[in-house]
Amino acid sequence: MNKFRKEKRKEKKQIASIEALLKELAELRAENKSLMDNIQALKEATINTNERSIIESIDKKLSDYTIIAGKQMENIIEKLEKYHREKVESDSLHRHLLRELETKNLEIERLSNELDAVKKTI
Repeated sequence: MNKFRKEKRKEKKQIASIEALLKELAELRAENKSLMDNIQALKEATINTNERSIIESIDKKLSDYTIIAGKQMENIIEKLEKYHREKVESDSLHRHLLRELETKNLEIERLSNELDAVKKTI
């Protein structure tokens, strides 16, 4: 039972972690949109070629960073979802095996009682 509680706590922590990561992802997306809007506004302003190349370089780096961060977040979420699915399957199998063990124990007890009854009649 204690192991079950620990697993539940661990699962709750993982769900909270997923929620925190999703919140952070949403915040990063909002920040990215704001930065992209600012970059676009800067591009539209009158700037010289050197400044334009610097902005485009920063824009490319920001875009690359956003893509990498997004992939990392997706990878983390996929791993957590996979762990959760495996945990649910494992718990289900564990419950099934426990029920089967209880059934076998009851059958052993019944057969033992029958054997005792047969021995008494002999």
